[in-house]
Amino acid sequence: MGRIGEAMARRSRAFGMEIHYYSRRRISPDVERELDATYWATLDSMLREMDIVSINCPYTPETYHLFSAARLA
Repeated sequence: MGRIGEAMARRSRAFGMEIHYYSRRRISPDVERELDATYWATLDSMLREMDIVSINCPYTPETYHLFSAARLA
């Protein structure tokens, strides 16, 4: 959860949404506590449980095809 993901999380909390995230690096415990955010170790395990997903990452070779029809199913 980078700068944009954190900003999105803050806005989502204002609407009463629960914050769950997957990231290469876990955010600081202070920010995690402030957002009441739940970290998931794998993207696939998190996606199975989510109703709404916001994708906030740069378009790079590592993120190319990050989401597929199979993964979203």
